Amino acid sequence: MSGSDDMTVKVWDERAKNFIASYESNYQITAVAFNATSEYVFFGGLDNSIKAINLKKNQVEFCLLGHLDTITGIKLSNSGKYLLSNAMDNTVK
Repeated sequence: MSGSDDMTVKVWDERAKNFIASYESNYQITAVAFNATSEYVFFGGLDNSIKAINLKKNQVEFCLLGHLDTITGIKLSNSGKYLLSNAMDNTVK
């Protein structure tokens, strides 16, 4: 999985060495994470929000707001119940 300045999130197949899904955003992507069941891709970027793509439905299912500047990191807990994010607003949520 990757996020890019070209405003896309891509899910890659390492065996085929090509992406198998691509999702467009309105802003550059600076952080991405999978959940443990690979059901969701979380991504954040210059719009200060974190969005969740439901891979089964191929659509953004929800958006998390709260940061005041660019998201720089996203990490899910081992249980998948919690998402930790940090941003250029000097906060961790």
